[in-house]
Amino acid sequence: MANEGLPGGPLPGLTRWQQLRFEEGRLLFENEFALADGLGPAYNAKSCKTCHGGKGTSGGAGFSPLQTIDLVAKRQPKSRFPATQKASDIFSKTEAADLDYFLKSGGPVVLRNSITDDAGLKLPPGCKYESLKAKPSDAEFVSKRYAPQLYGLGFINSISDGALSYWQNRQAQPGGAGGKTAQLKAVSAVLQSTGRFGSKAQEATLIQYIARDLCGQIGITNPLNKGNSASSVIPDCLKNLLPADPNDDGSKLSKINFYLSLLAPPPRAVMSPAARRGEQRFQTIGCASCHMPAMQTPEKVYLINPDCPLSEVLSGTAEDARSSSLADEKPKFVEVKALEDKQMQAYSDLLLHDLGPGLADGYAEGAAGGSQWRSAPLWGLRYRRYYLHDGRAASLSAAIRLHGGQAAASAKAFAALSEVEKRELLAFLESL
Repeated sequence: MANEGLPGGPLPGLTRWQQLRFEEGRLLFENEFALADGLGPAYNAKSCKTCHGGKGTSGGAGFSPLQTIDLVAKRQPKSRFPATQKASDIFSKTEAADLDYFLKSGGPVVLRNSITDDAGLKLPPGCKYESLKAKPSDAEFVSKRYAPQLYGLGFINSISDGALSYWQNRQAQPGGAGGKTAQLKAVSAVLQSTGRFGSKAQEATLIQYIARDLCGQIGITNPLNKGNSASSVIPDCLKNLLPADPNDDGSKLSKINFYLSLLAPPPRAVMSPAARRGEQRFQTIGCASCHMPAMQTPEKVYLINPDCPLSEVLSGTAEDARSSSLADEKPKFVEVKALEDKQMQAYSDLLLHDLGPGLADGYAEGAAGGSQWRSAPLWGLRYRRYYLHDGRAASLSAAIRLHGGQAAASAKAFAALSEVEKRELLAFLESL
């Protein structure tokens, strides 16, 4: 199959049926949604590829430092932190219970576009809907998020909750990196509940991660995100034009999920002798404590069948998620051998770490506090132009220097390397 194993291409070894479903999902990923599909009423993009695109591929990182979204919040009236205390003083300490995410006015995402801006849409005079089109004047916390690469996410999705707990326990030992699992509320017996997707591990499964952005960034409500948070303030003049919630019954969501699950990890470059020496430096200065080079995927991996109604999948049992019954005309899950018993070289422990005040944004999300971040996977660095969760770093060395908290010792050790040693370590990172 074209581009097999390459960025934007499928995993090697797919069956013919899996290849066809991969292409079907890719077309939906690249599709521009319209009002009839449920677009908006406010949105940041009309397609997934708008943000996760790139030259000649789908699923890549943003290609502009301006390609970010803004998440906003302010203190709840019942917050532990008094209004008189500066927000900058509590950045590292905030938790979800402390924050108001502007949900009643269309938050937590600033949405830059509105369907009412479309000149071709016939609307009554004065009919306008903007949601949070700009950062609220009383927002105390703004978290910019740069569009990440989406390659290899099926491997991350396959790692069990138990494996993440195991690595947390290992890191809790003396001298360990101190990573924490992001324990989230399970939404279905067939879905895992330990966060691993998103900058703050705010979603436990790939399909939830997709569902969140399909609704939050494009406006397409779905079985896992059934209603727009600002539905109460949508003007009556628009309501009759909007499709009923959920806009997608889960069929589009399931197909995009299957596509991204089968998107190949980014291939590594052939390492030079200098890069090999840099790999040793990466280990000795402690970077690999959090950016673990590899995890092993399970011996059996099952994905949600995109041909089975999602409502049936979500109402299933935990046993359904561990099997593929050929007796069913449309089994809830299908086995994907291309994901099984593979070494996932993502260079991440998928755990939360406190990275200190320099990277703290005060924005608590899921189980993560204001200064906690999931160890970002490093595979595909050679295809990136900007680094860190918000794309603020234009070089890898700048990104390393900004690490604090539990990563401060490694950042200090990097600064102490000779110029030759630094170049060798960076050569290794640029080979990933």
